[in-house]
Amino acid sequence: MSLLSGARNAKDTHRAQEVFNQMKKRFPQSEELLTSGVILLSNAYGLVGDIEKANTVRTEFTNSGFKKEVGLTRVMVNRQGYVS
Repeated sequence: MSLLSGARNAKDTHRAQEVFNQMKKRFPQSEELLTSGVILLSNAYGLVGDIEKANTVRTEFTNSGFKKEVGLTRVMVNRQGYVS
């Protein structure tokens, strides 16, 4: 995940794709890992302006049957907790 995130931050979509391909090869049943990887890969393409490729990656992910878990954000402001 660190390599994929680094490739995204460096706007290196080729490297990001290579890292994601290796993730799929080595961890084909790790739904949580692959889900996070798809999001990072899609964001890498979006970051360089290749919206079409970003959408393709997300569509392939949706068709794979994996599902993204809904997350919550917890914030403390003036010692009072908020969840969104």
